[in-house]
Amino acid sequence: MRHSVIPRASRLLYRWRNRKGWSQTDAAAHIGLDQARYSQLERGVRKVGLEWAIRIEQRTAKEVPVQAWSVKFSKASKASRPTGKKKPERATEVVSEAPVASEPSAAPPET
Repeated sequence: MRHSVIPRASRLLYRWRNRKGWSQTDAAAHIGLDQARYSQLERGVRKVGLEWAIRIEQRTAKEVPVQAWSVKFSKASKASRPTGKKKPERATEVVSEAPVASEPSAAPPET
């Protein structure tokens, strides 16, 4: 018997399906998977990517959140999911490329 690689998500997925009173086939169809793949996810022997984690979160009304899959997504992937948190602003130094005159320029002679 294999050990679960994602125990939290598989438990939540199993509980969600049982609350609905659905078979694995019904739950798989609701999410958009075939029954074999759904079974692997529920047993925790198959990991999912970010797109599927988001889809499962949406289809289960957030009962199985993306974070439950314990998948470390890249920063680019995280940026596509709004978190509602604002990042602190960083202090930046502005460097001017234009030369700075030490004395005011002389006005043109009047004619």
